[in-house]
Amino acid sequence: LVAGSTIKIRAAGLVVTGGNGNIQLQIKLDDSSTAIGSAIAVANSTATASLSTNDIYDFDTLIQIRTAGATGTGTAVAISDFFLNAPGTTDVGKRELKASFDVDTTVDNLLQITGDLTSGSDSVRSDIFVVDIVNPST
Repeated sequence: LVAGSTIKIRAAGLVVTGGNGNIQLQIKLDDSSTAIGSAIAVANSTATASLSTNDIYDFDTLIQIRTAGATGTGTAVAISDFFLNAPGTTDVGKRELKASFDVDTTVDNLLQITGDLTSGSDSVRSDIFVVDIVNPST
């Protein structure tokens, strides 16, 4: 990744079993190959109380590298649209801008989608996770 690199992310999936609690989904970026729990959440859904079976979630996220460098000098910004809806109904959406955050561009980074469910009876699956990295010509 270099200054001006853009990471395009499209993630979508389905609530397999819902109606028992809330869900929070996040797209996280980290330079660690270990636990992702401490990674930076670059996109974040709102905890949704109306979680229902067959609801569809959809993230459309852009991350742009502002400055290249190691931890403390590399920076990025992100914007994300998140939607959750039942098929055939109106989308419940959220647009979020993640202000400047640290990113180490000198190492491999891990990009993941994570989910926290408040009920062990609910389940969500990931059906689409597409990542496209566009680097500026030099």
